[in-house]
Amino acid sequence: MKKIQTATHYFAAYIIALLIFHFSYGLGILNPQNINWLLSARHDWGTHYLGWAFYRDSPWMFPLGNMCGYVYPLGANVGLTDSIPLIAIPLKIISPLLSDDFQYLGLWLLCCYLMAAHYTLKIFGLYKIPVYAGLLGVILVVANPVLFYRGMHPALCAHGFILAALYYYLVPATAATVKSINRAQLWLALLSGLINPYLCLMVLGFSFILPAKEYFYSKLITARKAIVYPLLTCVYIVISWILVGMISLRQFESLEVQDGYGLYGFNYNSFFNSNGFSALLPGMPWVTPHQYEGFMYLGVGMMVLIAIALVYFLIKGRPAQFFKTHKWLLPLVILAVVFSLFATTHRFTYGGQVLFEVPIPGILKKLGNIFRASGRFYWITYYLLLLFCIIIFLKAKIATGVKTAVMALLIILQVYDTHMLFEKNLPSGGYNSPLDEAKWNTLLPNFERMITYPPFNNHLLNNMDYQDLSLLAVKNDMDIGTGYTARDDGFAYKRYTESLNTAISEGKLSKNELYITTSQYIDIFRGMIHNKQLTIQHLDGYYLLYLNNVKVPVTDKRPEIKKAIDSIITASSKSPFISEIKTPPSSYNKIRLGINEISVANNNVVLKGWIYLKESDNNKGDSVFVTLTDRGKTFIVKTNQVKRPDITNAFKKTYLEDSGFASSFSVSPSSMNQASLGFAIKSKGQWTYADLGMLSRLDRKRTPKELKKLPGEGALIGNFDFVNTEGPTLVLNGWAAFKDTDNLDTEIQIVFLNDDIMYATDTATELRTDITELFGSKYDYTKTGFAVKLEKKLIKPGKYTLGYMIKDRKSGRQLYMKANNVIDIE
Repeated sequence: MKKIQTATHYFAAYIIALLIFHFSYGLGILNPQNINWLLSARHDWGTHYLGWAFYRDSPWMFPLGNMCGYVYPLGANVGLTDSIPLIAIPLKIISPLLSDDFQYLGLWLLCCYLMAAHYTLKIFGLYKIPVYAGLLGVILVVANPVLFYRGMHPALCAHGFILAALYYYLVPATAATVKSINRAQLWLALLSGLINPYLCLMVLGFSFILPAKEYFYSKLITARKAIVYPLLTCVYIVISWILVGMISLRQFESLEVQDGYGLYGFNYNSFFNSNGFSALLPGMPWVTPHQYEGFMYLGVGMMVLIAIALVYFLIKGRPAQFFKTHKWLLPLVILAVVFSLFATTHRFTYGGQVLFEVPIPGILKKLGNIFRASGRFYWITYYLLLLFCIIIFLKAKIATGVKTAVMALLIILQVYDTHMLFEKNLPSGGYNSPLDEAKWNTLLPNFERMITYPPFNNHLLNNMDYQDLSLLAVKNDMDIGTGYTARDDGFAYKRYTESLNTAISEGKLSKNELYITTSQYIDIFRGMIHNKQLTIQHLDGYYLLYLNNVKVPVTDKRPEIKKAIDSIITASSKSPFISEIKTPPSSYNKIRLGINEISVANNNVVLKGWIYLKESDNNKGDSVFVTLTDRGKTFIVKTNQVKRPDITNAFKKTYLEDSGFASSFSVSPSSMNQASLGFAIKSKGQWTYADLGMLSRLDRKRTPKELKKLPGEGALIGNFDFVNTEGPTLVLNGWAAFKDTDNLDTEIQIVFLNDDIMYATDTATELRTDITELFGSKYDYTKTGFAVKLEKKLIKPGKYTLGYMIKDRKSGRQLYMKANNVIDIE
């Protein structure tokens, strides 16, 4: 009979959770064929679905979570698309039995609500809360605003794991149950590791404090077990991450996001800052918009309950006696405080102001850069506050009818206050793509992959349009050169983009690839279009390019489309040089410049980057040009403007969106050896010019030469910013300079040194205005950047120490410096 009653109580809790879920999302998202709600959101939901869609169609690989096809050619991992490996990997096994548009994220969200209700009721049961009162408490816990707010990120909605870990900490252990309790906690931590790393770290914290409680307070386990339990849990989690591929032992990889810690921290107004999701309280400012990660709004109903419970506890609860008899709660309190401080970061904020900052050790900053969305770690404290106050109130010596009435009124107040969180109005049925899929589907089967240009651009034409293009790719069993993952390999992105630019410059694109770009970047393909190597189509605002020997039907024959394509072909045959001007003086100190991509091959130059006047706060309307100086004449080369809002944000200016450029042009063979490349900005009728250097010095492909001796060592400075030895090509980037002097015309060589042989290679010049600024602009270090690519087969196998050799072209002075970098050429 008791078991039936217990089952009935839990069934009632599940019904409550189901109703809350229904009002939050609607039961329509439980339909596994409904992907409309995911892709129509234009946000994380689409990413999570696409990660699963590509993963299920990818062949089995090791690690088990790896997939090819998505973010080609790098591939991705199902854990880094937050597609929940715990569910995705088992479902991949039975993927042939599932429908084409199968999604499990709706059912997963429901399970999160059910699990939260289940363990909330179990916690109330530990304190003998009457069932009817406990069910009212379940409403407040499961309907909390933080869980609603996290709905866009389903993996982060598994708050039931935090409640479960809390339950196993609170449940009284005995000699007979202590082992099973620790085993249950181990499974919670291990499974949470296959859901989301943030959730895993929070749950893992309980794997440390639970054995500590049982050793120091319950005296049920030995010191050895108190150490072994958490360490064993950590080992199992690491092994599972290696098996799934969320971390790799084959190569060093940094999971850090530079300067991420502190950006997404908890703001001390977060408990009552509704961020606009309250009918009663206004939204309040944060120091940065990124502090949304610390959203911890309680809701007015819950705030009133907390106030009542705390006042009652202070007056009637005998706090001193309570903490004296509950010393075993100390590890839990310490865990909550530690995570809360980590969530706050070293920058303590309230509203729109930074109250103060504290210095932190480097190891903590590294951990914070890995878990940069630190505000989330306040969740443990949040749930402790909710549960503690609900339990205090429901255990209070107040008439049962009064408590019931108060709880009911506060729930009504809470629902009214937070009802805007319920208003998701999610669509169902088939997804209506903004793309004309029928036309795309007549074209795509002729290719094996879709390559967006620029590669890895997730907002090529419209916001989040990578989702629509990726959906087309997965439906046509194609690879795609874009996609979103939780961690980007910026160096690998750069290597591939450089190789693609080189292929475009050399006219060596693949017949198996369809290249997709926009009017901003079509000029990059100018050389191949001029040489009649490419066919162009226009569809849904995108330009589609492919080799002429691929026979594909024309998808859009409207006259205006044909006219637009013809104008591009005509423009490609015209000279890119707009006009000739008198060579102006170079003014490095007046500009900030970044070259994101550069390729010089077969007399073709491809450039992409940004530039603006250093003193400018608003460059709206400024024009950016490339310049070519040859035999005393300087020619203005047109560029396509590329909007760069990221530059505005990076330099904290009012408007720098007009700083981006992309350009492609051809020069004569003689100009390749004599011409100098530069940039010019026209602002309010005034020109500012900066010279980059000889075109011949920008070609990154070099041949190493054996070196007989080294020049003397001297006062040099420098750094290798990037060293990659993977694959057949060695890639090096960095900077090097004579110390405490202007470096206006230097030649930088990289030296490879071991006991048997020495090599030296020329490098391509890169502008590094950041180095000049790093040293306070006292000396000009602008032309100190270098880049080089080498075929590894040209170097004798062995272990080499790298170094720099710099020569001043005017004075002939030459010096050498050994670096700390050691590479292994196999």
